[in-house]
Amino acid sequence: MLHKTMDKLNLKLSGKLTRHKQAYLLVVLALVTWSNLASEFYDPASLSGTRGIQLIPEATVSLQTTDNLYFQTDNTTRSNLIWFKPSVKAGWGDGLNYAWLAYQAQIKSVSQFKQDDYSDHQLQAAVKYDVHSKHKLKLLADLSSLHQERGTGLTERNYQLIDSPLNYLFTNLSSSYKYGAESAKAMLGVGLAYSKKQYQNYQTLTTGRNFEKQKIWTDFEYDLGPVTATTFDLTTEKLNYDLADGTQINRNHRTDKFLIGIKWQGLAKTTGRLKLGWQRKIFETSQQANFYGTAVDIGLTWQPKTYSSFSFNLAKSAKDSETEGAFIKLIEWRFKWLHEWSETGATRMELTRNHQNYIGQSGRKDTDLAILAAYEFKLTRWFKADIHFNRQVHKSTSADLTFDKNLIGFTLTGGL
Repeated sequence: MLHKTMDKLNLKLSGKLTRHKQAYLLVVLALVTWSNLASEFYDPASLSGTRGIQLIPEATVSLQTTDNLYFQTDNTTRSNLIWFKPSVKAGWGDGLNYAWLAYQAQIKSVSQFKQDDYSDHQLQAAVKYDVHSKHKLKLLADLSSLHQERGTGLTERNYQLIDSPLNYLFTNLSSSYKYGAESAKAMLGVGLAYSKKQYQNYQTLTTGRNFEKQKIWTDFEYDLGPVTATTFDLTTEKLNYDLADGTQINRNHRTDKFLIGIKWQGLAKTTGRLKLGWQRKIFETSQQANFYGTAVDIGLTWQPKTYSSFSFNLAKSAKDSETEGAFIKLIEWRFKWLHEWSETGATRMELTRNHQNYIGQSGRKDTDLAILAAYEFKLTRWFKADIHFNRQVHKSTSADLTFDKNLIGFTLTGGL
């Protein structure tokens, strides 16, 4: 029934308006219709159990329509989507220490293309324990069964290579330790992490794409004043692909990154960080060229009013590629505006732009522009809604990877 309703709306609008005017009309209609319904801010309750354990259930339903389901250059496919995202979190905390376990599912239904339906499942757990005011331990675990949609990732050049989304298992385990009291001038942290990705279907396509990653890091902060601190970050990662059959190119390598910078909070109504440094990638085989270059991590949030904030982020790094080439030189910036018009209504706008240079892949360079505009309605204490519009414009020196995509959606979220 929901798919049929969305189909009728999409058909009726497409006959009279361009897709951009459709998006504008839907946003205006939603704002006019629902903004008067809001009555209380969203603050769902929890169920109290024994020993102070709190149980927090929540569910989200999204109705969306898109004009490019498979991210194609031409002959694009229109479709309507339904997302259902139930979640439950059980947790305990005493102000200093905490422990929680969370489960979330993400169920996608695609009208007219049922082969693209899938269900993601994610189980997460975290523990934080302050052994002493100067000694803090944290453990995180994540076990997920996820999917890669057709037209993305390994099928970005041809979604018809497979008949359904790729399924993979992802595991992530991490532990960290911090030394130093909150009131101390200096804090030192160290950490270890292990992650693994393993595809579960279409083995011919995914051969050589499974990997394991080990990561170790240390960070140090020293207060320069009441609101500023200098920072040092050192990270080493070892990435190993499953090359058991010997037919894949060896992309195993180690990545080292060092950043030094400054961070601040509450300085002229801003919070931010400025980190500059160096990065290198050392490959196991001479078939891949090693990389040496600069790294940048900048983040700034300006909050001129308690109900309005502006954020800007800039990053430059060499990131791992799971599709083509040995790695990607990435430059990305993001601008975000959040504004609460009242306790019951808020606007969110985001603009993201990145440049990707694929190293080891002859001549491929991509640019991506993503726009998000959303308005959230907090209808009751336990119920909220939002309407959102996404636009993505992707350009590439490889003509078959150039596309643009628009998506309009309406979301309902409820708790207790």
